[in-house]
Amino acid sequence: MTHYHLNAPLSAELGARAVAVSAALRSGKLGPDKSDEVSELIVDLTDFTMRYFFARPAEAFKLGLASRGMIDLGIRSTGKTIRMALRQVLPKLTPEQFKQVADYLDEALQITKPKKTA
Repeated sequence: MTHYHLNAPLSAELGARAVAVSAALRSGKLGPDKSDEVSELIVDLTDFTMRYFFARPAEAFKLGLASRGMIDLGIRSTGKTIRMALRQVLPKLTPEQFKQVADYLDEALQITKPKKTA
């Protein structure tokens, strides 16, 4: 089966932060009781990718100020909604579920771990 991916180049700081949060999740240093750091990272990743896929092309296509303003408003509104949802959901996860968030971060970053051979 063919898998397709959307790619957006992250800044070194944001990529390193995502890797560090993933490692902290796997080690148990970050648990549901410390979910704010995780939710802020997810919001920042979402904001960055939405700006990459929507705001950047709008500027490249030289869209008008009103169109770019609507795109920016949509991005900000989405970020606020995601932040609110994550702050409700993440603290309620079990520690095991919370560690699984690292899998999603790694997948989004296309970080692959070597498969264990039998």
